[in-house]
Amino acid sequence: MQSKPTVLDLFCGCGGLSLGFIQAGFDVKLGIDAWQDAIKTYTATHQNTQGIVADLFTTTPEQISQQTQINQIDVIIGGPPCQGFSIAGKRMIDDERNQLYKSFVEFVRFYRPKAFLMENVPNMMSMGKGLIKEQITQDFEQLGYTVSS
Repeated sequence: MQSKPTVLDLFCGCGGLSLGFIQAGFDVKLGIDAWQDAIKTYTATHQNTQGIVADLFTTTPEQISQQTQINQIDVIIGGPPCQGFSIAGKRMIDDERNQLYKSFVEFVRFYRPKAFLMENVPNMMSMGKGLIKEQITQDFEQLGYTVSS
């Protein structure tokens, strides 16, 4: 029997993206979010998946690996907070949450998954005249990944 590809979900919220991957046949090993109530819901609805409350501004992939004993992942998924990019709020290029994508990059650097999926609002593509999208793309390409959006 062939094993299912393993998944790590960053900024998982209540687990919608994890659910889609589970339904597609993946084995979601871990979901991480800073919002404790979201993780309570996540662990209640994803009983075969570990959920962790962690602030990804300060928590490193090494710390997560040590805490969970998860050292290998096939796919990393997630949606870093989008409030600074979204037209639904004050679209601010200097919103500190806009920098959380760098944590996603660090997890990709550490785990070296076969693939990753980072989702966000459409306006992230045009923020700063496209410079943010360009920087994010460059960060992943420097790790050896091909990026499409």
